Amino acid sequence: MQHEFRPLDRPLLSDRRPMDDPAASIGFGEVILSVHSRPDAIEAIWRSFEATAIKSVYQRYDWVKAWCEHAAPGLGIEPVIVLGSRRGRPVIILPLGRRHTRGGWVVEWLGCSHVNIGLGLFDRSFATSLDGAGTRKLLDEVLRSIAPVDVLALRNQPLRWQGVANPFAGLPGRITDQPVLAIALQPDFETMLAGPDGARKRKKMRWQANTLVSVGGHRFVHATDRETALGLLDAFLRQKDAQFAQAGIANVFADAGTIAFFRSLVLNSLGQTAPLIELYGIEIEGVVRATFAAGIDDGRLHGYFSGMNLDAYQRVSPGELLLANLIRRSCERGLGVVDLGVGEDRYKASWHPVREEQFATFLGASVRGRLAVTWHALAQSARVRIRANRTAWAVVKRIRRTRASLQRGDEESGA
Repeated sequence: MQHEFRPLDRPLLSDRRPMDDPAASIGFGEVILSVHSRPDAIEAIWRSFEATAIKSVYQRYDWVKAWCEHAAPGLGIEPVIVLGSRRGRPVIILPLGRRHTRGGWVVEWLGCSHVNIGLGLFDRSFATSLDGAGTRKLLDEVLRSIAPVDVLALRNQPLRWQGVANPFAGLPGRITDQPVLAIALQPDFETMLAGPDGARKRKKMRWQANTLVSVGGHRFVHATDRETALGLLDAFLRQKDAQFAQAGIANVFADAGTIAFFRSLVLNSLGQTAPLIELYGIEIEGVVRATFAAGIDDGRLHGYFSGMNLDAYQRVSPGELLLANLIRRSCERGLGVVDLGVGEDRYKASWHPVREEQFATFLGASVRGRLAVTWHALAQSARVRIRANRTAWAVVKRIRRTRASLQRGDEESGA
């Protein structure tokens, strides 16, 4: 079924009055909303605002623009970017996208599952002035502005960010989401090793080094040029394709638009002091065995994704080697935090990261949406509970691997 998108190149609310009685019910002055289908429609405003706004790397203009240009079209996502201004100055930007599903029109963060920190860009004083009633009134106006919408599904939202409570945390429809695990860095790596499990880490690193002596050891790669960066990205894509196939789940990195998006980030990040993406790897015998990608913003390394070869060198844990080298390099660069993305995978625990709690918001904006939102919330809660339970998660992964193995067997036999 074809759906025609309503053109949004001009502000929708330019001819509407500001929200009535904002000072009494919302706690801040007049706010005018406009909705845009392209980031470049408000490029100058966005770039200036992000320099001081509460945000993460995932809300930077160049990150969102690359997603809209390369990934969104193939995924059937129409950007509906909301700009809120007060007395001619931006106070909020919501980088949202809309797509049509069997459950109706769903609005979510631009970037979808690749956004580990789901936020709007907020003026700090504006964010702190919002109470629960004011936030809900603002969001109701946003939903009216971007209609049609049946379900608002905002995942991976931090409870607090950059010292400020997330205004959306007080909305109804909130459920627990997977946390981000973040490592607070010390000025030097040796101090990091003096912490809990330091002796065990040193012993593991000595064992890895001794085990790899016969093959020339390992090499930590931090890509700073085009050829190396694109080579590491290609290595990751091969690794992830094999890992997802073995796990029996769909590869979220296989879409051509998503690949083009990450390639664009790589090329646009070369030479930047705060790159949108950097790639790292561990080479053993001249082959990249493990990969990691991250972006840098406000002194924080935001972990995007990681991959590993499914080969005999898994026994020496190249992923752990990569993480140790990455932490060392981040200390040397004066970064304050390394986050390892969402999820509580076992390899992350050895560095005793802090759990940064996150939540998801599911709101029905129509009769159809209110029916669908129950299913969205139940499915999300089930995913989070299973991932948090090591036994349950191990069972799920074993079932997926078995199913994938049976499918491969059927394909090879011609069934």
